Amino acid sequence: MQWLQVHDTFLSLADSLVELVAGVEDFSIPALGAWDADRLTGHLLRAVVTPVHYLAEPEPDGGPLPSTADYFVRYLDRRDEDPEAMAAGIASRAGDELEGIDPAAYPRMFREAAAAARAALQVISGDRKVPTPMGPMRIHDYLRTRILEATVHGVDLARATHSRWEPPETAVADSLVLLTEISRHRGLGVDLLLALTGRTSCDDRALPVLS
Repeated sequence: MQWLQVHDTFLSLADSLVELVAGVEDFSIPALGAWDADRLTGHLLRAVVTPVHYLAEPEPDGGPLPSTADYFVRYLDRRDEDPEAMAAGIASRAGDELEGIDPAAYPRMFREAAAAARAALQVISGDRKVPTPMGPMRIHDYLRTRILEATVHGVDLARATHSRWEPPETAVADSLVLLTEISRHRGLGVDLLLALTGRTSCDDRALPVLS
């Protein structure tokens, strides 16, 4: 997607998460593996606020990473080195995001996060670089990582809470494209093709699982 499409898709998705979170009645229920709905909601909020935090930092030197897929390839390589440490770090950050906060405040927090993202993104171009754990990236490419994360985990939360929420169609479309790009960058394009056409079972090698 071009910058304006990525920009608009991310903001539309961020706005839609307000409605999703507002409809959750019990944040203590199981949601994703060992995570409850509260922790998953914290992880979702991070998908909206991290671009704002990174844009508040000085523009980094070096880079940027060649593509959004390269970000996930680096992430998956690091995860493969120590899966337990990577999972623990993600879970800890997700838990910290909403720790001690009344769930009644969650919709307001998502609304404020979406507004902050809109304000931060309207004054920059897609080529503006931001620091990320995997290296400097163009904000255009980094927002695609957040679209994928928020789309998948938004659906996770909706399924866990039996909500009728669905992500914007453009977010679904780009998430599917990005997952394909990641598989191709890892040399697993044919594996994914065979899995999607029902010729083999789909596993984590061909289609990376977000945790």
